Amino acid sequence: GMTTQTEEQRQQQSRLDYPINDAVKGEVRARYVPPPGEVGQLALNVGDIVWVLEESDDGWYGGHKDGDENTGWFPASIINRIPRGDCGDDDDDDRRNSALYTSDYRAVASPQAKHRKVSAQLELTETKQRLEVADSERRRLEEMVKALQKEKTDWEHEKRGMMKRYEELHHSKVQVAQEELRRKEEEIRSQKEINKQFEENLRAEKASTSSLKGKLKELEEHCRKLKLEVDMKNRPVQDAGSREDNISGSTAGISRTYAGDSGHRTPSVPHTVPSVLSGSLQAPPAPCTSIPPTSSMTSVGVGQVSASPLSARQPSGGLGTRHV
Repeated sequence: GMTTQTEEQRQQQSRLDYPINDAVKGEVRARYVPPPGEVGQLALNVGDIVWVLEESDDGWYGGHKDGDENTGWFPASIINRIPRGDCGDDDDDDRRNSALYTSDYRAVASPQAKHRKVSAQLELTETKQRLEVADSERRRLEEMVKALQKEKTDWEHEKRGMMKRYEELHHSKVQVAQEELRRKEEEIRSQKEINKQFEENLRAEKASTSSLKGKLKELEEHCRKLKLEVDMKNRPVQDAGSREDNISGSTAGISRTYAGDSGHRTPSVPHTVPSVLSGSLQAPPAPCTSIPPTSSMTSVGVGQVSASPLSARQPSGGLGTRHV
């Protein structure tokens, strides 16, 4: 119990006294928690008493909490300064720190006063050094944060640029693919139209060919009929011509016979008309007694046979043309 009371008295004494004359006492009016990764800053709660040892131009105080030797930076906006005159016992505490007093508060020389002053100066120097180190670390960290923020900003800018280029490239490729697709579809439609036209032309050609084949068959049949008719018409004429050639040959032979005898051969019996028509004329007999031809024989045997063709002696309708 005695130890606890002594510790409380020491803490109370430290709250009222401070060896640095220019130190400012303050009370925390708002809670402050340093951001993660921030080194050299103090975490403060509402109601904490702090000693401000250094003031920065950018709104920061450097110091430590009362009763704690760890120094660091904290925002000046959360500190309410406490003037030393507001503490009734501050002057008495200062006097007690600088000299020894009797029971009636008479000052006597203190052999530890000078030593306490030197210790305070050393502590102040060390505190300032720690604050400078903390400030340097804080500045370094701020520079690192700025560099990281700049790097992040640059990276985000580069990322946006890359995304924009990617989207443009992708959009361009998509446009090219769509144009190619539309062109192919147009070619296919055009080819289908051409094929459809070809099919229609092919059907028309097939129909025309079929019609021409039918007409060709009709013409061939007509030509065959005409040929048969021509053959039937030419057949009697050829028969009559061959018969006329036979008769002409026979009569010519007879004429040559009579002409060779010079009127001294007796003619044979004249051939009959049926023998002439059948073409069975025989050669004249061997020469016998020369008999001069009479006018009647000449007129009958030669004149009547050779004067007119055989066709002229045909009876009407006997060898007429047959019609098919």
